[in-house]
Amino acid sequence: MQAMKIGFDYIATVSKGGNGVYSRNLIEAVLNSDRQNEYCLYAYAHDFFLGRLKKHKQQKNVCYRPVYLSTMGIRFLAPMIRFINLASFKFWVRFDRIDVFHFTNPAYFATGARKNIVTIHDLSGLHDSSWTKKESAEFLKKSVKKIINSSAGIIAVSNYTKLDLVKIFPSSECKTSVVYEGCAKNFYVDADRYYIEEKFKLKDYVLYVGQLQPRKNIINMLTAYAKVSLCLKQKYNLAIVGGARGHYLEKINQTIDFHKLSPYVKVLGRLPDDDIRKLYSSARAFIFLSFFEGFGLPVLESLKCGTPVIVSNRSSLPEVAGSAGVLVDPESIDGIAKVIDKIITDDNFYSILKSRCLIQANKFSWEKAAKETLAKYEEVLMCG
Repeated sequence: MQAMKIGFDYIATVSKGGNGVYSRNLIEAVLNSDRQNEYCLYAYAHDFFLGRLKKHKQQKNVCYRPVYLSTMGIRFLAPMIRFINLASFKFWVRFDRIDVFHFTNPAYFATGARKNIVTIHDLSGLHDSSWTKKESAEFLKKSVKKIINSSAGIIAVSNYTKLDLVKIFPSSECKTSVVYEGCAKNFYVDADRYYIEEKFKLKDYVLYVGQLQPRKNIINMLTAYAKVSLCLKQKYNLAIVGGARGHYLEKINQTIDFHKLSPYVKVLGRLPDDDIRKLYSSARAFIFLSFFEGFGLPVLESLKCGTPVIVSNRSSLPEVAGSAGVLVDPESIDGIAKVIDKIITDDNFYSILKSRCLIQANKFSWEKAAKETLAKYEEVLMCG
């Protein structure tokens, strides 16, 4: 097949959330694995002109384009800047004669390339009014429908996401492929109990890593942990890593106070990956009881660090956890408490789960994701 010219929305890599992690790792893996096709990375103009875009500068089949202006600090000009960005995008796409443009974050979707591919991470905003206002959900549904109709191909990050997408938008079925995420190379078994005890005052503990928001079900996790026996809580603390603001953080603190959990729960805030890796590796178990996920990257990170997981039995999480995880109803406080108790007290049960962690984790990789993504590019071009 003739070499393709592929475009990426490189601004998606700036995000600190899950979409940013996905974009950075997938683009990196694709560029590292492919020297045949040409790539144009559409970036923020200020990053381009300040010389910040150096990572792939020496790679002959990669170029950067100063396409987008940032609205940071000038929000009042956002509508005008969006108009300018769209015009700039369309100019560069035509100038570069892009065959396939891959939007790794649908928030940046725009038409203009010969073929568009978009990654859909999840449709959580369409499912529960407590997560998204009704007006926002209706706007989101219209936006997703428009994106689907304007895309030659869709990548779903889990089988659950594909099924959910097809259920709400049946026309997406024939153009949607599942390409699982991978795990960054800086997550591996790195247990350092001395470091953890010295820095975080933690000896034995169960761990949560992720955003602190209603969808992540932190309140039920804390309530279930409160039901674990005092003896176990004294020996196995609950460590929580992640950022939260405003009302929900207040609610978390109120729940901790109500159940008198302050001596046993450590809210550590946001931490660098090196610390998170050591926390994963040294934990007894990782707990992730989210009501809804498109993939669930922290679960894979924990498995890659050799630590068994307790996960919600909903959405994509059973796919990621596999046989190295214990599935539980995220609304069953008693059920969650029993699983926490079992994974702490039953050493044989724990050992079986631990032996499966790396086997399950190694089913996922960014190299595999890159190979399958490249195959998707070829597929949409061959379809004419």
